[in-house]
Amino acid sequence: MHGQNARSSTGIQHDALVWVDRYLRQLPSHRDVLYPVASYGHVATHAVVATFFILAAIWYWVSERDRMIDLLTAIAPASKREKTRRTYLAIDARLGAYTRLKFLMIFAVGAPSRLASIWSA
Repeated sequence: MHGQNARSSTGIQHDALVWVDRYLRQLPSHRDVLYPVASYGHVATHAVVATFFILAAIWYWVSERDRMIDLLTAIAPASKREKTRRTYLAIDARLGAYTRLKFLMIFAVGAPSRLASIWSA
């Protein structure tokens, strides 16, 4: 019905309807618009959940380190508990040293880089 009105109209009304029709036909379909948004949303949701999970696990390990080591040591056979405890403490010490070194490196590279960008501006 609307197509017949556009064909039978004349003048400004006809020109306006033809212009609207032309641009409406150029619009992307709902699949072209919604599919990328949905897929990006899905990936973003996974990234946010993974980030929060990692942060929660790190916080739990930091705040409950001794209890976690006691729990993991209790799972080990009685004859290997002391060695298991020493192993977990050694892993914890090495990971702590690695993390502190990475933060030091970030500041050692970032601070001069930031100062250089401020001075050059």
